[in-house]
Amino acid sequence: MMGGLRLVSALGARTRPERPAGEPAGHKEIVDLLVDQLPRDLPPPGLVLLSYAAPDVNGNQTVASYLNMRTGGQAHSFAVSGQGLGGPFSALRVARAYAGEAGTSVLAIVECRTPDGLDAPQEATGVLLAFGGAAGPLVEPAAADRPAALLREHGRLLVVLGPTADPAALGVPAGADVHRVPAGGYCTSVWLALARHWTRWSATYPAIALCDTDPLHGTGHVAVLHGMRDGAGSAGAAGRAAAEGSST
Repeated sequence: MMGGLRLVSALGARTRPERPAGEPAGHKEIVDLLVDQLPRDLPPPGLVLLSYAAPDVNGNQTVASYLNMRTGGQAHSFAVSGQGLGGPFSALRVARAYAGEAGTSVLAIVECRTPDGLDAPQEATGVLLAFGGAAGPLVEPAAADRPAALLREHGRLLVVLGPTADPAALGVPAGADVHRVPAGGYCTSVWLALARHWTRWSATYPAIALCDTDPLHGTGHVAVLHGMRDGAGSAGAAGRAAAEGSST
C-alpha cells in the first residue's frame, strides 16, 4: 500500500542562463542553489529524485548522484527524464510509493537552456521539494476529476495552471480560484509558482491543484495538495522561495 507523501519544504531558484564566467548554468549549478536553502534540520533523505525535460547543457553529469551526495549520501537516487513536463508528476508517484520506506525524500525539478538554445527558457530555474514527517500537507498525483472532488470537500480550492494548461480537459471546476503561470518556462512552471507562493497559499487554501498540459503532445497532468490547515504551520514555515536575478 502506498504511504502518504507529505510536503516539508518547497524551495525555488532561478538564475540567468549565462553566468559571469560565460558558461551556461546547468543542472548541477541549479541543484547547488536549491540545496543551499534546505532546512538545516532536514534528515538525510532515503530517496533522491531529479526530474528534467531538456538535457544538461554542461555534458554528461550524474546530477542525481551529486544531489544525493549534497544531501547526505545515504539515499537511493536516480533521474526521471524523457517525459516532458510530465516528468515531475511521474517522480511524485515514485516518491509516494516509497514514502513509508524512504522516510525523508527530495525531488529536484530543473530546467535550463538546451545545448542548441532553440525554443529554450530565458532563465535556468529549479525547484526542490522535500517530503517526510507528519505535519505537512499530503501531496498526490491525481486524475482530472480530483480537483472537483476537493472543491466539494473543502469548499475552497486554488488551481495553479501551467502556461499551456487546458482547463476544460483537466477538469478545472467552476468556483475554484485560478492562478495562471505566465509563459517562459516548461517543466518547472507550476512547481516554481508553488515554491514562490507556498507560504501565502498554504495559509489561505485548504487544497491546491497543480495542472499542466504538455504542448508537445497534449497530455494533461494533475497533482494535488490538501490538508494544509491540519498542519500548514510547519510546512508553511519551512516552505520558502529564493530567486537569483529576479523575483515574483
